[in-house]
Amino acid sequence: ALLGKQVVPSNVTPETVTINRIFYGDKPEREAVLKNGMHIRLEHEELGRAQLEQLMERLPAPIDYIDIHEPLEILRELSIVDTPGMGDVLNQFDTQVHDYIARADAVIYIASALSPLSETEQMFLSGILRPQSFSRLFLVINMADCLESAKDIERVKQLILERVRAVSVNASIFALSALDELCRKTGKKRPNPELAEALESGFEAFYAAVDDDILLQKEVIQAQRLVGLSRSMIKDTRSRIELIGKMLGIKKSELQQMEQQCHTDMANIDLRLRKSTEGLETLSRRLCREARGWMDIFLSRMKQELTALGSTQPTSILQKHLQFYLSDLIRQAILACLGAHRPQMEKCLREYAQGFSQESLRGIGEGQLQDVSIQLADISWTSVDTAAFAINTGSELLFGTESQMHGIISGISTLVGGFWRESKMKTRQQDILQPLLEKFPDISEDVFAQLENAYAQMSKAACNRLAEMFRSQMDISLEALEQAQKVLQNEDLREEELKEQLSVTGEILDRAERLLDSTGIGADPAGREEAL
Repeated sequence: ALLGKQVVPSNVTPETVTINRIFYGDKPEREAVLKNGMHIRLEHEELGRAQLEQLMERLPAPIDYIDIHEPLEILRELSIVDTPGMGDVLNQFDTQVHDYIARADAVIYIASALSPLSETEQMFLSGILRPQSFSRLFLVINMADCLESAKDIERVKQLILERVRAVSVNASIFALSALDELCRKTGKKRPNPELAEALESGFEAFYAAVDDDILLQKEVIQAQRLVGLSRSMIKDTRSRIELIGKMLGIKKSELQQMEQQCHTDMANIDLRLRKSTEGLETLSRRLCREARGWMDIFLSRMKQELTALGSTQPTSILQKHLQFYLSDLIRQAILACLGAHRPQMEKCLREYAQGFSQESLRGIGEGQLQDVSIQLADISWTSVDTAAFAINTGSELLFGTESQMHGIISGISTLVGGFWRESKMKTRQQDILQPLLEKFPDISEDVFAQLENAYAQMSKAACNRLAEMFRSQMDISLEALEQAQKVLQNEDLREEELKEQLSVTGEILDRAERLLDSTGIGADPAGREEAL
C-alpha cells in the first residue's frame, strides 16, 4: 500500500519467510542471495511462502536475503527492509534483524487492530527496539477496516498508546488499513465503505509522517550519523596517538611488563568479577523486594476488581475473556516492574565496567608508565561507554520455554477453566468468581515466585554481560598496546621524527574537530555511530 503496488506477497497468515530488501530499479527484478554467496534469479510468483519454501528445500544453501527492484518513484528516495513477522521465522534471522535495525533511519512496526500490540510484541519492542533509542518509531495498527466504527479505531489507538509508552515516548501511532489503501489506489472495491473516509485519512497521516520525518529528514539523519562516526573515530585515534607519545622513552622491558600484566589480568578475570557480580546480585534482590511491594498493591486491587465483576459483567463475557485478561494483566505487571528497574541495573553494570577499566594496570610503575596505563584504560572504556545493554524480558525469561509453561499462567487457566467446564456453574456469575477469590492467596504466591524468578534471571543476564565487557576491555587494551609497540619498534623511525609526525597528526585531528563543530551538528543522540 505504501508503494502502491503488490511488490511483496501478503496473506491473512504470515507470508514473509525471508528478509526482503526493496530498492529502486529500472525494471522489476527479484534475486535471492544465498549464505554461500550464490545469486538465484526469481520470478515474482516464487516469492509466495508455499512456492518459496519448496524452492528453499532444493537450494544448495539457505537464503540470506532477497533483493527486490521496482521502478517506483518513492524508492528513489528510500530503501525498505521487510522482515518476517513474529514467531519462529523471525528467530531464524535474529542477528540479521538486529543489524538492519541498528542501521535503519526509522522503524515501521506493524501490529494488528484485532490484537493490538500483544504481550509478545511488547516484549519484542522492549528488547529489540528500545535499546536502540530510536527517535523515529512508527507503530502502524493495520486491519482497521475490520473494526466497526471510527470510535473503535480511536479506542484501539488509545490502547496502543498506553502500551507503547514503556517502549518509546517518541513513537508515532497510526491506525489504518493497507488493504483499503491498496484497493483505493488500484481502483478495486474497498473492504469497508462505511469507514472509507477514516481509513483514507489514517493512511494519509502515515504517508505524510513518512514524507516529513524520513524523506525530508534523510540528509539530516545521514549527516548526524556521519558526524557521530567522525567524532568517535577522532576520539579513538587521538587516544592511540597520545598512547604512542607517552610510550616514547619507556624501556622495552617495562612495556613488556605491562603487556604481561594484561595477560595476567585476563587469566585472573574471574576473581575480579566475583565482587562485581555479588554487587549486581545484591542490587537485584533489593529491587525485587521493592517490586514485591508494588505487586502486593497490584494484586490487592486486582482482587477488588474481581469482587466487583460479579455484579457488572455477564457470565458469557467472564467465560470467554477472564482467564486471558488476568494472565495478560499479571504478565504486564511483572514486565512493568522489570522495565522500571532496568535503568538502575544498567547504571550499576556500566559503573562496574568503567571501574574495572580504570583499575586495570593502574598499579604498574609511576610517571610515564602510569600515564600509559591510564591511556590504555581510556581506550578500552570507549567501546563499553557506547555499547547498548539490553536485558531480555521475554516470555522465556519470565515463564520458561513453552514446554515448561507452568506457575501462574497455567494455574489461572486450570483453576478458572475447570469451573467453566462445569455446565451447572455457567449460569451463575458468582459461581465462576468465588472459587477464584478463595484461591487468590495461592495465586498471589505463584505470582511472587514468578517475579523472583524474573529478577534472578535479570541478575544472571547482567552478570554474564559484565563478564563479556571485562574480557572485551582487556582484549582492546592488549590490541592497543601491541599496535603502539609495533610503531615504536620501527627502526626506520627516529624518536624526534616520530614526535614530529604525532604532532602533525594531532593538528589534523584538531582541524577535523573544528570542521565538525562548524556544522552545528552534535554527536548521534542514539549513540549508534556504527550504524552509518
